[in-house]
Amino acid sequence: MPEFASPPAQDSSAAPDPASPANGPSADRPAIGAVQRLSWGLVAACAAFGMCGSLVLSLGDSLDGSTGVGLGPTLVRYVSFFTILTNLAVLIAATSFLLGGRPGPVLRVLTLNAVTGIVITGVVHWFLLRPISETPPGVPALVDTVQHIVVPLLTAVVWIVVGPRGHVRGRTVLGSLLFPLAYLVWTLAHGTATGWYPYPFIDVAVVGYADALHAGIVILVIMEILACGCWLRERLTPAGRLA
Repeated sequence: MPEFASPPAQDSSAAPDPASPANGPSADRPAIGAVQRLSWGLVAACAAFGMCGSLVLSLGDSLDGSTGVGLGPTLVRYVSFFTILTNLAVLIAATSFLLGGRPGPVLRVLTLNAVTGIVITGVVHWFLLRPISETPPGVPALVDTVQHIVVPLLTAVVWIVVGPRGHVRGRTVLGSLLFPLAYLVWTLAHGTATGWYPYPFIDVAVVGYADALHAGIVILVIMEILACGCWLRERLTPAGRLA
């Protein structure tokens, strides 16, 4: 009777199946997530420093009477600056990513506004406001640099390099229109009521309603162009996710 060889025993030391869930793409997600959290944590720290510093400086100027403006109007003016609102949006978005959150539709829109708005903040400050503004040395200069240069650059670099990917959709771009529109309406309405405008290029008393409106619309259009660029980037790069 012929002998039949028994099947060879399975080698337990053989290489694991690369398709196994433990060795698929998810195996790399914790490392990617850690890099994203660390990067956005740095962004959040810088944004928080700038927000706290600028608020303390504004309140201090109001309380010591150097501005001649009461505490209430000072707070309203503080949150009327595009710089403050975009830094706040960056702080919220960065903190969400730091905590490993999966943003819903509202947070996606806020994040897109944060990225595009903070880039506008940096560009407008560098080319339009920095040449004509005088910031006192010391802490005010440091806070000004963090909010207008460090946070915009850092946010843009982190968004481009580490993501996250897959968060910008068509309706996200459409939703991002609301913030610049609301800001323009608020700025013109508040300025008309109080005579105070946050920036000279939108000061109706200086440039007139037509030019102020034109400046606001230009900023809105540029923000939407940047938003479309973010959407296109999502289409051209692999989707990523926070671990």
